[in-house]
Amino acid sequence: MEFCDFVPQAARSYILEMINGEVSKWDGLQRLVDKAKLELDQLAAKNQQKIIRDNRLSAAELKEQQRANFRYKQLLGDLEAVQRLGTDQRMAPTYRNLCGEFNEDEQMLRFLHAAWGARIDFLRHREILESATAISEEIAVEAESLAAKMRELVQTFHDTPLELHSISELLRQTDNYDLDGHNLGMWRIHRDVVLGNPRPHRQASTAAKEDTVVDSSPASESELYQSNLRYAWTLAPDFAGLLSKVAEIMGKFSPQEHGYIGAGVDSRETNEKTAYTRALYKLLKDEHGFEVSLSLKKAMASVTTVILNKPNIDVTTDDISKTISRYEKREAG
Repeated sequence: MEFCDFVPQAARSYILEMINGEVSKWDGLQRLVDKAKLELDQLAAKNQQKIIRDNRLSAAELKEQQRANFRYKQLLGDLEAVQRLGTDQRMAPTYRNLCGEFNEDEQMLRFLHAAWGARIDFLRHREILESATAISEEIAVEAESLAAKMRELVQTFHDTPLELHSISELLRQTDNYDLDGHNLGMWRIHRDVVLGNPRPHRQASTAAKEDTVVDSSPASESELYQSNLRYAWTLAPDFAGLLSKVAEIMGKFSPQEHGYIGAGVDSRETNEKTAYTRALYKLLKDEHGFEVSLSLKKAMASVTTVILNKPNIDVTTDDISKTISRYEKREAG
C-alpha cells in the first residue's frame, strides 16, 4: 500500500503488521478477510445449488450464510479502517498532534491500537445487553412462579418425588453431560465425596501372604466427617427454596458491560460518534494510562473522523471534550 508522506515510520510498521500479520502469531487482517470471503463464496455457491435443486433453504442454512456474510463484512471493515490510518489525508492532524505529544514509538503504537480497537458494533452490544436484561427479568418471574407451584403441589399431595425436597437426592440423580460428557465419569466419582457417601476402604490383609483384600471400616475422622456431611445435606433447603433464591438474585441482577465496551454503551445516546469516543477515551485512559491532554483530544477528533468514515460524521476537538466531560460526570454521579 502507498502511505501518505506524513505517516511516521512507527505508524507504518504497525499498520503493515496489522494487515499482513506475523505467521507465527496470527494471519493478519488481509488473510483473514480473504479466508472469510472464500468461505462465504463457497457457502453461497452450495446454497445456490440447493435452491436450484430443492427451491428452498432451511432457516439454519440461511442463518449460516448470514453469519458468514456478517463476519466477512466485519473483517473487511476492520481492514479498511486500518488502511485508512496510513492512506487517508485526514490523518495528518492526528500524526502531527501525536508526534508533538509522544516521544516514544511505543506510545504512538498504543494510541493507534486503541483507535482501531474502539471500532466495534456498539449497537449490537447494546441489543445484547437489552436482551440479557429482559431474559433476567423473565427468569426472576418464572423461577418464583415455579417455586410457588412446587409448594402448592406439596401442600396438595405429599407423596411427591423425593428430588423436590432433597437437593442431595437431586444431585445424586443428575449427571453432568457438559463438554460432550468429558467430565461425566469424574463427576460420578466425586459426587459421592460431595454428598458424604463413604467409599469402600480396601486394605491388604496382614493375616495371609495372598493377594486377597478385605474391607476395613475403622472409626476415623474421615467417617465422622462423612457422617456430618450427610446430616448437613438433610438440613439443606428444598428445590423450591433454591428457585426462590434464584428469583431473588435475578430480580436484583442488572446485566452490565465493562471496560471500553461498557463505556460505549453506557449512555442513552445511541449515536456512533458518541459511543466510539467514549470507548476510545476509556482505552486510552484506563488501558494505556494516557493523560488525555489537548493535543491528544485533537488527535482523537481527527482519528475518530477517519475510523468511522461516515459522510455525516466530522468530529471536532470540542465534540471530544464535551463527550469526555459528560462521561466523567456520569461516572462520578
